[in-house]
Amino acid sequence: MQEFRYSLLDESYVLISEKRKERSNLFIEKVSDKKNCPFDEGNELMTPSEVYAVRDNDKNDQAGWKIRVVPNLYAAVSRSVLKTCKNQFFKFINGYGYAEIIVETPIHNQRMDQYSLNQFELYFAAIINRLNAIAEDKNIRYIQVFKNNGIDSGASQTHQHTQIIAIPFVPKVITDRFKRLKEYYEKNGRSYFSDLMEQEIALNERIILKTSDFTAICPYASKVPFEIMIIPSYDIASLTLLDSDKLVSLSKILKKLMIALYKKFNNFSFNLTLSEPPKGYRNAGNFFRFYITILPKMTTAGGFEQATAVFINPYLPKESTKILKDILKQI
Repeated sequence: MQEFRYSLLDESYVLISEKRKERSNLFIEKVSDKKNCPFDEGNELMTPSEVYAVRDNDKNDQAGWKIRVVPNLYAAVSRSVLKTCKNQFFKFINGYGYAEIIVETPIHNQRMDQYSLNQFELYFAAIINRLNAIAEDKNIRYIQVFKNNGIDSGASQTHQHTQIIAIPFVPKVITDRFKRLKEYYEKNGRSYFSDLMEQEIALNERIILKTSDFTAICPYASKVPFEIMIIPSYDIASLTLLDSDKLVSLSKILKKLMIALYKKFNNFSFNLTLSEPPKGYRNAGNFFRFYITILPKMTTAGGFEQATAVFINPYLPKESTKILKDILKQI
């Protein structure tokens, strides 16, 4: 069974997906043998056929690739016929959608801080390709790109990978955020992100890195220690609209941040998310900017956080910023 079940109490959906019970967890099983890793080069037949790849040859589903995208074998959603059903209390949408995995590197134990600049460029190019391809499906309303790295992040595979899940509705948290940003623009005549960057630059307490194209900050209201947001320095709603020069610029800043984080924490768990506009709003750059969030798993959300969505952060964001800036000076 795969169903999005709606909670009238919370005005939100939960995804029930029995298929996920079948997936293995290589962290728990402590499997490091290359023969058992479906993402290693040479094990291409252990995954569904690739939907995108950059390779040195034209042989699909064989060795010789640099980055590869495949459907998730244990997908939380699937492309069945879209159906909905509701009564006063029990509303559901069947689990229609896309679930794909970007296998970022053919090297089993390579960490993200060890990627070359070209690997980061290929990484973003793969994301852009899949965002564009999946958006062609008229039933899809929102596409989420995310990376779980390390056992504390929710990852089940040690090999570096990023996931894409596309669904037939826009989650309430996304809708609410999008509405707030639009209302801010209509009230002030400027985007929230323009004003945020102006304030952060003037204060200069939480800026980790800044280029002409992107700014990396530890947000004022960081949920966790060393939370990082990478925000474009100009109005642009979607990653898919970046030109090649801006893609290189983004790759450089993410590479530097990963090096700094790994120097601080060595092997650590983190979540990385790409915030994109809902489908159909890629030209909403006057009030929305895409952004990337990195959330190191330094703390565990307890009952208070889960009940209230109010997170307790033991680090001042400007303290996290200073630590990361000091590390970057040594690189």
